[in-house]
Amino acid sequence: MIALQADNLVELLRSRARSCGDTRGYDFLGDGERLTATMTFADLDRAALSLAAKLKARICTGSNVLLAYPPGLEFIAAFFGCLYAGLVPVPVCLPHPRKTNDRLIAIAADCQAHDALSNAAGGRLLAAAVQQCPALEGLRVTVTGLAEAHDASAHSIVVPSPASIAFLQYTSGSTSSPRGVCVTHANVMSNLAMIHAAEGNDASSRGVSWLPAYHDMGLIEGILQPLYVGYATTLMPHSAFLQRPLRWLQALSRLRATVSGGPNFAYDACVRRVGEAELETLDLSSWRVAYCGAEPVRAETLAAFAARFERCGFKRSSLRPVYGLAEATLLVSASSPDVNAPAIVQAQRAALEQGRFVSAAAHDERVAVVSCGRPSPGVEIRIVDAATQVALPEGRVGEVWVSGPSVSQGYYGAPAQTSEVFREAELDRIRARWLCTGDLGFLARGQLHITGRSKEVIILRGRKLHPQDIEHTVQRMEGVPVAAAAAFGLEEAGSEGVVVLIELMGARPSSSPSVALWSPWADAIRTEVFRQHEIALAALAFVGPGALARTSSGKLMRFRCRDDFIRARLPILACFDAPSRTQALAEAS
Repeated sequence: MIALQADNLVELLRSRARSCGDTRGYDFLGDGERLTATMTFADLDRAALSLAAKLKARICTGSNVLLAYPPGLEFIAAFFGCLYAGLVPVPVCLPHPRKTNDRLIAIAADCQAHDALSNAAGGRLLAAAVQQCPALEGLRVTVTGLAEAHDASAHSIVVPSPASIAFLQYTSGSTSSPRGVCVTHANVMSNLAMIHAAEGNDASSRGVSWLPAYHDMGLIEGILQPLYVGYATTLMPHSAFLQRPLRWLQALSRLRATVSGGPNFAYDACVRRVGEAELETLDLSSWRVAYCGAEPVRAETLAAFAARFERCGFKRSSLRPVYGLAEATLLVSASSPDVNAPAIVQAQRAALEQGRFVSAAAHDERVAVVSCGRPSPGVEIRIVDAATQVALPEGRVGEVWVSGPSVSQGYYGAPAQTSEVFREAELDRIRARWLCTGDLGFLARGQLHITGRSKEVIILRGRKLHPQDIEHTVQRMEGVPVAAAAAFGLEEAGSEGVVVLIELMGARPSSSPSVALWSPWADAIRTEVFRQHEIALAALAFVGPGALARTSSGKLMRFRCRDDFIRARLPILACFDAPSRTQALAEAS
């Protein structure tokens, strides 16, 4: 049963606790395998009430409060405890004991937070960070836990209006200037309805999520959607998945889960790191909704995952490519459940580089582009020429603009940035407030196809190159143990060249690496990149494991990788910046 009458998250939990309070809502696998905590919807309501009474006595109503918890159920209780108390929760990553924690510092300053909540273990890390960092001086840390929950009066609950801010979701942008998206109760309730319509979940559904709670997909899809619909879900630390992707699939198999997902890289990791013998232990036949988003979805990834796990009962039709972003709360479009496999178009590469989608003929160089489906109900999508702000017809590549009830109010305390990204405009005779996503894509038969990020596009001799395409070529190299790759443009001497950073699996930085060791790999990569894209790399560097900057969900941060390369902050194993034999090929052509 869905609490359709609730127009805010407070009423949603209260209604769920009354209607099916004894239903098991959340389980937690502490190490990704063993059950260490569980909580019913009534338990969550009581814990939130108890914490709200404590918080109201300490913190002024309307204040922004940092939620810095290690993975676990305490975060969920704290999130709703803040809402019950009329506070605005701000999910953040725990401080690292051996790093500078620039992002945490920047977020605390940006949202003017004077208070932070965590459990006992997280509280110690927070307290140490406060002591070590003058910029966090004055931040008050309150330790919370589930054991302290007791019956408390509901009369003190602050019932929010739909237009009030439910939480601040900080984007995975620059650590020096993070942007807090103001998500209202109306925004999130609308988006939860969209997700429900796209996935068709009901009370019999069962979820599994390893995504961090401070990530928009982890919070809204992994935690709030089960509450909205009323089904049970199992959570695990994202580190448990990253260390051993098999744990995710084992949980899905053991619990007979129906809905789960993650970014494209998660499916790649399962294909690469789950062995043949382990396949025999898995039963994925119950997995009905395998959503995939948060970065360009690769056709090869979907095909490889479906082929790899078909013997485990996984159905290709379960794969659901989606498109969304924090500024639109989460979901914008989703692929249809009424198809046997994700929709994929074969685009002519040359035309795509010129900003047009043309179906590839048999003899054409082609690019497979995955459909992220049609807009969710109430959502309008237009492809716009960013220079002229004119809507483009189907088949033309441009910036994706979105309007609808889930589009947020903007960035906290940043009117200039808000006005730049959220614009009042008339497109195709529709006057609306449009979110300029910064993503590039095109519409074909009403379906959205994402091709890259506008700010990451590399302009080379008039061609528009998407770094994801170059990275994909490198990652498919046979004989080179590539864990990840980052491509970006680098302007030198008045022209832009292409740089590729390659993170190798299992390699360790050496104080005096032998060029001869890496040179054959470098030559092979340069040759393949030229063959596929007709570009000669300006530089190519091999870096140590974990060196490429990523977001909390594992998404590559190319601007950080570029900055780290320029500022010599990378553990470089070997660097090749002299013209290779592909340069001679380029000049000969």
